[in-house]
Amino acid sequence: MTASSLGSRLIAALTVGLLSSGCALLTKAEPLSPRYFSAEPSNIGPTSGASLPAAERASSGAGHELKLGRVTSASFLGERLVFRDSPYELGFYEDRRWTEKPEAYFRRALSRALYEQGGFRRVVSGAGPTLDCELVELTELKAPAHLARARANFVLYDSRSVRTEATVTVELPIAQGKETAAPGASVAALALALTNAVDQIVRRVSVNLDAAPLEASSP
Repeated sequence: MTASSLGSRLIAALTVGLLSSGCALLTKAEPLSPRYFSAEPSNIGPTSGASLPAAERASSGAGHELKLGRVTSASFLGERLVFRDSPYELGFYEDRRWTEKPEAYFRRALSRALYEQGGFRRVVSGAGPTLDCELVELTELKAPAHLARARANFVLYDSRSVRTEATVTVELPIAQGKETAAPGASVAALALALTNAVDQIVRRVSVNLDAAPLEASSP
């Protein structure tokens, strides 16, 4: 093979490579089209599990005065839906988004369960029992079982002492179906798990206030 022939082949190979790279650079990736989901109760679809019966919620507060204090969430609970493949690893769906941060759903669910449905009387200032809550997890578990998990910490206290503090965890199975319906089934189970966690908090707060004298709120 002559030097000129070898040079021609090298030039041809480089030209093909450059043309291929150019085509790859000019090819546009598919645009990401996120789907947005809400965890409000009106958007909960059929799934396994059930929240506290309405009649039980309505009588749980029994007229107790209560201030809803700080309601927060873990820093990783943001716009993107979260999943777990293992106990120690978190993943985030790029194409599945909440319409609001889970903290907002959690705060509204607590307020609704306590004051609209639970019979508690809202205290906005002065002394009296105060409830602080933190949503520490709202995730889809992929293994070993396909579950929706909601976990929250709460502390009930007054000016004298901490009355009670605990963590509640709710896990519900995610309905299996067609792949295209999987996101909706996951969100439905997550929303119901969050509702059930809130119901557990309300029930425990009510039991504690029933068992201990109520500290009168100041004007």
